[in-house]
Amino acid sequence: MKRTAAATSLLLLASSSGASAFVQGTAGRYLPSSASTRSPATEAAESAFSCSTSVRRGHDLGKAAAAAALLSTTARRREPSAEAALRMGLLDDLLSSKADPVSAANADVLVSYETRIKNINALEDEIEDLTDDELRDKTQEFRDRLSKGEGLDDMIEEAFAVVREAAWRVLELRHYDVQLMGGLALHEGKLAEMATGEGKTLVATLPCYLNALAEKGTVLVVTANDYLARRDAETMGQVHRFLGLSVGLIQSTMPEAQRKEAYSCDVTYATNQELGFDYLRDHLTVTKDGKVQTKDFFFCLVDEADSILIDEARTPLIISRSVDAPAQKFATSQKIASVLEKGVHYTVSEKEQSVVLTDKGYDDCDRILGKSMFDPRDPWAPFIINSVKAKEIFTRDKRPYGTAAARLQD
Repeated sequence: MKRTAAATSLLLLASSSGASAFVQGTAGRYLPSSASTRSPATEAAESAFSCSTSVRRGHDLGKAAAAAALLSTTARRREPSAEAALRMGLLDDLLSSKADPVSAANADVLVSYETRIKNINALEDEIEDLTDDELRDKTQEFRDRLSKGEGLDDMIEEAFAVVREAAWRVLELRHYDVQLMGGLALHEGKLAEMATGEGKTLVATLPCYLNALAEKGTVLVVTANDYLARRDAETMGQVHRFLGLSVGLIQSTMPEAQRKEAYSCDVTYATNQELGFDYLRDHLTVTKDGKVQTKDFFFCLVDEADSILIDEARTPLIISRSVDAPAQKFATSQKIASVLEKGVHYTVSEKEQSVVLTDKGYDDCDRILGKSMFDPRDPWAPFIINSVKAKEIFTRDKRPYGTAAARLQD
């Protein structure tokens, strides 16, 4: 019983014949490229794909094979389009020994990925026979193996096979081979480009689960907006929870306590802006308890990377908020400034429009306040200095020195 071979052949045949292009591994669900025309190839593709639900469990293999053969025969009757010929030419260049060094390197990478994918597919029958509890226990088994010296790359094939089976049991979505290839590329830190409908969201579950096994920090999935973050956490998060991982979600309206809890999970979904603002707020807080990103980050997967890392990266993140004016502090600072003496407690530079407290000024202010002017929990220095500046420079009916109006008046 080989689910992968049947599903892959259907996908390739449908694409090469120009019939319906099937997307996402949902059994019984397809997306036709054209709903208005139904060619024999299209009907054959639909007939073949309708068998995929039973193919997964090993039923009606003969019917599926016949439908696939019919589709293959129909495809051979049609001449390849110019676009198809171009695609085949590009593929030939990629795999050709005459290709440029970059293409040759890509070909080597693809060959290594195909080998791993074959190994993942070979584990499918074994993983499928596990009960839900046995499948869930695989997470702890992987972590035990990591603690004994194995690396993530040593168990990547088995881990991907576990995630594929969990996704099928929870969501009835099954990773195609090309999606497994995308997961391998993302785990290696590469940029993977996939068209809309090819299942990027499902692909993300593979490297995220694998890297969460290391327990070296939070695995972040960064999306473009709150809706996508919530959608992915609610759907793909089910796969991680089924396998025993904790899943967090960051939303713009969340209070500090919920943010801190979400960042402490194994896998956390968030937007790039919320990550940036939380980072800035953590560096502005004066207490350790005020930080929300308390756990180290280990692995980060960015969705819509071109938009987040290029387009939106040009927009700076600026933190600002309105606070109540400390009227009592202003009144007290004015009284302190009124008893300070020019030349003793401070010096004035009318040209630079500034005042500078002397050492005696700082000491006397600290003595009046009963504590340091620079107490981080209750700072007084800016209030007192501004009060002295108002006293000496900003007086009524007197224009500040150095302004155009003052020069004309002189």
